[in-house]
Amino acid sequence: MKGETSGKWSGRTGGGNVGLGILISTLASMPLWCAYLLLEIGLPFHLLFHPGYFRATKHFFRYRMRRGKCSAWMSAYATHRQFGRMMFDRFRFFSNGGKDFSVKNKGDDMIRRLAASCGGLVICGSHVGSMEMAGYMLGLEEIPISAIVYGGENPYLQKRRGSALGNGGIKMIPASDDLSHLFAAKMALDRGECVSMTCDRIFGSSKSIEVEFMGKRAGFPIGAFALAATLEKEVVLLFCMKEGKREYNVITRHLDIDRTGKSRDEVIRELLHLYVAALEEIVRRYPTQWFNFYEFWDD
Repeated sequence: MKGETSGKWSGRTGGGNVGLGILISTLASMPLWCAYLLLEIGLPFHLLFHPGYFRATKHFFRYRMRRGKCSAWMSAYATHRQFGRMMFDRFRFFSNGGKDFSVKNKGDDMIRRLAASCGGLVICGSHVGSMEMAGYMLGLEEIPISAIVYGGENPYLQKRRGSALGNGGIKMIPASDDLSHLFAAKMALDRGECVSMTCDRIFGSSKSIEVEFMGKRAGFPIGAFALAATLEKEVVLLFCMKEGKREYNVITRHLDIDRTGKSRDEVIRELLHLYVAALEEIVRRYPTQWFNFYEFWDD
């Protein structure tokens, strides 16, 4: 990870093409426990040179999870360790196709059923756990899915990610500040495809709504819910959480609301509130997998 702009975490993976290529090749050739040991050695140095990431995570545990100073510090460190392990898991997937990992409670039957009955749907995730790992492991090759992904990622990783997701039938739409990715998403939904996107970060858009989240109001973008409301598409939440060293748990939930007689804005707000309530439930259940490394709340 690198780059903090105006207090925001950029989300871009650091390192050049050669360095990342060497790292991914090295991780593929060593046991998983050895890769995690390598992480333990490098993590303190990473946090030393990026104190803002650690401070924001510590504030999350201190003020949102209401933990003591020592507990907040330890939990913040555990969060960065977990993020590093899940990043290494993704890199390992590039090389061996996920032979090291298993997945439970996939919820793929729900996605297949809704996609078939509704002619596509909106799949909403967040920067909690790893939606990318879900894309690799769900096995929905027969369903056309377009995933809106961070557009500023390292080009080498973008290529490896695109190849891995492509094997699962998923196309990437890079997110951009001019919001052109939303127009591409609308076209995909018009074709009856599914569109996947994270819904907890505002990509430079003023179209957001403040709602209560973790005991304090925070802004959430409405793009995904506006698409679903406008095009009358169903919405499914998807969270892919790491449990243990080699297992992931995919949690899905259908945001099934009664839209009869409701305006577009009312539908958007109801979907957003249900999403945020589900997100808070997951964050409280897996607090060390909350991976927004900046001051999410305006304290």
